[in-house]
Amino acid sequence: MNGQSPQERTSAGWDALRWGLIAATVGPFFIAVGIFAWSRRETSFFGVLGFGVLFVAAFLGIQALRGNDPRVVLDTRHGARAAAALRGWIDQIPPNIRHELVAIGQPIWWVARGMIGAGGFFALFGAPAVTVVGAFAGAGVSIWIGRRTQQDARWLWYVVPLNVVAAVAVPAFLAAAYMGASFGFLDNYQARHGGSTYNPPQTGLMLNGSPVTNIYPFDAQGKQVSVRLYDQDGNPIDLDRQDCAQTYGPGQRGNTSNLFPLATIVPDENGVITDPQNCKDTTKPTFAPPPAITPTLKPTVKPTR
Repeated sequence: MNGQSPQERTSAGWDALRWGLIAATVGPFFIAVGIFAWSRRETSFFGVLGFGVLFVAAFLGIQALRGNDPRVVLDTRHGARAAAALRGWIDQIPPNIRHELVAIGQPIWWVARGMIGAGGFFALFGAPAVTVVGAFAGAGVSIWIGRRTQQDARWLWYVVPLNVVAAVAVPAFLAAAYMGASFGFLDNYQARHGGSTYNPPQTGLMLNGSPVTNIYPFDAQGKQVSVRLYDQDGNPIDLDRQDCAQTYGPGQRGNTSNLFPLATIVPDENGVITDPQNCKDTTKPTFAPPPAITPTLKPTVKPTR
């Protein structure tokens, strides 16, 4: 017992538990904010901040044990209460299902969290060529960490918070893949590396049940003109900007304009949206300009005597 009194061991257990709770709540919170952030810069900032808090708090939690067995946290009031509640939940699971969850579900979870974590990292930081390889490598590392945790319980201070992160990230990735949605760095990855189609932002302006994302004004001679549009009450008819500066530039997304036509990003010859350095946008329409309107001559009425 390292020559420590029961009070000292309980104090060590409480300190370790407190740091573990910080690692499992504050760190994953910032990481979740980064996952659902609207820009790559925000995703990177909150991701680094979250992982920094997670790993520092986990390290301090292990140091707070002061050489005691990790199970010393169960001697604290909160630790004992949480362990009793967890055992109660586990006891409600039928034994055969419980066995299958441990024998089959646990390895599947190890692989899923490793692949999503490593794949998301490489996708975020612009390495699409190694994303798949990184995902498989992450699965291997995750399995090794799982086995290591079974041998040394101190790894739980790192594994439990990372499991909380994975519990948020894995459903987010699956939902994005199934629904075609874009969450934070998923949107950044698609815009930079591979969206075969470009989906302009949706707004509240509708025409016959379909969303209107741009307006192309032409004069009577069929020449495209720039105009500012307002409704009957003098309110600007704003639509979301879709140009390169808005998509890749610094600052918040979601800026609008009522100067039409709006500039839109032009895909390359393969239909892929280019990276920020080679991004091109245009105000030219994708359809043929309308023909000029031929004025209708009114018949001349001769006066009668």
